[in-house]
Amino acid sequence: MVVAGILGGLLSILFYAVVGYTFQHTVGAQFLNALSFIEYAHPSAYVLPIPWSNFFFSMILTKNPLLIILMVVGLFAWGVTGVTAVGLVCSRIMFAAGFDRSLPTLLAKVSERFHTPVTAVTIYMVLTEVGLVLSVYAGVIFEFLNITLVLVSLHAFVGLAALMLPYIRKQMYSNSILARYKLGKVPAISLLGAANLIFLGFLDYFSLLNPAVSGPTGLSAIGALIGIFLLGVVSYFLVTRYYNSKGIDVSLAFKEIPPE
Repeated sequence: MVVAGILGGLLSILFYAVVGYTFQHTVGAQFLNALSFIEYAHPSAYVLPIPWSNFFFSMILTKNPLLIILMVVGLFAWGVTGVTAVGLVCSRIMFAAGFDRSLPTLLAKVSERFHTPVTAVTIYMVLTEVGLVLSVYAGVIFEFLNITLVLVSLHAFVGLAALMLPYIRKQMYSNSILARYKLGKVPAISLLGAANLIFLGFLDYFSLLNPAVSGPTGLSAIGALIGIFLLGVVSYFLVTRYYNSKGIDVSLAFKEIPPE
């Protein structure tokens, strides 16, 4: 299973590298950078009817109806797959947050009929539709939020957590299988976490210097990024204080390996 996962990841990297190189060589890097800058940094000046993609330009460049049909089907299938995958992840995150009381416990309620967290899924769908309407008709999302920077920073925190785990949560680390792997006296997970943090830190720096690739990097975008993470921190302490007043220690949920 582990080997299959690694090989699958490597094949995916190879596939996307070949597609990316071919696409850039055909369309032109300068044109793509300019178009990205307009779409992400100045969406009001973006005149194309839909966000650009390799499917979009490939359909323009060919006159073969069969290829166009295949690309349309592929674009639709990719959209359905992406929405489904992200929906599962986000609704399960909301469920987990409700389960450990970081969010209202209503989100952790599982329907006896459908055997799924219907409340979490429904709230996710509503929030997604609101965000979709704002991004399409108001341009609010693209004006004030650098999604690339948010996602890269989010995973950088994962690297930081991996780096600090053996030193901050010693008991949790020693009870896990990860404690078996070390390089000398240094835990392997700390080394991997450090590598992850350095790499993603570089991507953050690159994103700030290249709004054409990442998105807006003005004060409003940076403020939105900081606000998103501060909202999580403030919410956690407010929830912790609320449940402490009821005699429930929420922090215990973060001192053991999750049930799943």
